[in-house]
Amino acid sequence: MRQATAEFAGQVRSQAKRSAVIVDGFLAPTGERTGVAGMFSGKRHQVGFNIQAVADLAGRLVDTGLPVPGARHDSKALTESGIADRWATHLRPRGPGMLADLGYLGTNANRHPQATRP
Repeated sequence: MRQATAEFAGQVRSQAKRSAVIVDGFLAPTGERTGVAGMFSGKRHQVGFNIQAVADLAGRLVDTGLPVPGARHDSKALTESGIADRWATHLRPRGPGMLADLGYLGTNANRHPQATRP
């Protein structure tokens, strides 16, 4: 097994910048917080933050977005978390591609990288 070093992490991230990546969100449970609105995820029936994660095609984590309230749908959290801005090249029609589930409809994140290439 290979050690996770800063040098290796940099190599993985550099390679991911040139090839297709995968994005998905998950709920990080926080429990009830007084005076904090929008944290309840109706889908998960829990309170927490929606965290957007980007992985390479080997499943290695390469980036995470800023936490957004758990009530946010993945398609909205993609933008609010900063991931859409940082990975904008992948979201462009001729970019490397960003694979995602149907929670990202309406974004370019559900586009297979080969779908727009002749």
